[in-house]
Amino acid sequence: RAICNEEGVGGDCFGPGEVEATHYAGADPKTIALNGTVKPELAIRKAIEYGYAVHLDSYEEIEIVERIAREVKPAEKVRIAVRLKVIPEDFFNDFEPDAYPFPNFIGAMKWIKFGLLKEEAKKIVNRVKEIDVFEFYGFHTHLGRFSKQPEGWDALYREYARNIIEISRECGVQPFQCDLGGGWPREREPECRSKEHMMNSNTIEDYAKIVCAGMLEEFNKEGFEVPQLWLEPGRYIAGNIGTLLTSVYVVKDDQEIDYTYTMVDASTYLATLVESQESKNPVLPANKMTQPLVKKTTEIAGPICIPSIWESGATMPKLVPNDVLAIMDVGHYAESQA
Repeated sequence: RAICNEEGVGGDCFGPGEVEATHYAGADPKTIALNGTVKPELAIRKAIEYGYAVHLDSYEEIEIVERIAREVKPAEKVRIAVRLKVIPEDFFNDFEPDAYPFPNFIGAMKWIKFGLLKEEAKKIVNRVKEIDVFEFYGFHTHLGRFSKQPEGWDALYREYARNIIEISRECGVQPFQCDLGGGWPREREPECRSKEHMMNSNTIEDYAKIVCAGMLEEFNKEGFEVPQLWLEPGRYIAGNIGTLLTSVYVVKDDQEIDYTYTMVDASTYLATLVESQESKNPVLPANKMTQPLVKKTTEIAGPICIPSIWESGATMPKLVPNDVLAIMDVGHYAESQA
């Protein structure tokens, strides 16, 4: 966080711990927002005391944030943004994601807990305008890492721009900013759920060009004043920089069913996307990188009472107890969700 502050980078906070860490690291409060579908009251109170914005995820949150704001009595109004659920139906109707393991993608995106559709969002904006301790300042959306196809990101953020225009004009507001959320694909990303398709030929600059061009076109053709664009590139920045080292306990050879299991001391819960999103993190033989591979593949499994498979059908050198394996690309969510 301190490095981000030195580089002039803002961010969002989840929970009291992140609110405090952001404050102590010297962040500019005008660049910070409290985010999330569940916001502990302590986090809301501290965020208001420190001058952070609050991004609302539901109408029901308004009463909670207003009550705390009146207790805190901040010197300036609390900046409020509304989180939208953006569904580009024409694109998503026949869309098959390479990340989220949902058989009915558009149905899942409507069902997923994040944000609100346009009509509910309008109710929030209109209510925020009525509260004297609030200042409406923008919008937020976050679909997360759903695809590496640039066309999907173009469709998503064009629809976001159209939603912003419609809601703003009907409610009589002009947003200062619109937060694009995160999930930006990296050049190597296990979230695609496939070892064969893990490499991404699109760069972050490619996504920036297509998203900015599409949103600008939508804003300009409606003569809408362009708000600041905020984005959350945490996954992109941190995803590939974390490496988890784990030791081999035994290599179990079940000859009757012709399976070999490499038992390691690291649970897949240390990288929760492996279990929750079928992420396929590369596993490398850290202390035997130059040794020849054996023909028979192995299941690399953690110690907990579920299968806890790091890699199925892995090709490895001959492994023995205390060999070290490196599980790559665990820099995002590994600590916050463990």
